[in-house]
Amino acid sequence: MSSLWHFIHISGLCIIISLGLFSWLIADIGLDLKQFAYTVQELLISPVLYVAMGLLNKNLIKNTIPLS
Repeated sequence: MSSLWHFIHISGLCIIISLGLFSWLIADIGLDLKQFAYTVQELLISPVLYVAMGLLNKNLIKNTIPLS
């Protein structure tokens, strides 16, 4: 579960950084891409991701416990 968490955060950070570097060094990005970057940033800092990962972890643990 931890590796999935890290993969999501690293992917989001790479998206934001690459869009920022492109905008800063090459050309301005459009309003749609800026809005997408803001959405990714909000997803990374919002508690929604924490809740979703907690629910996923709870369901995976519940499904892996063998019945006696």
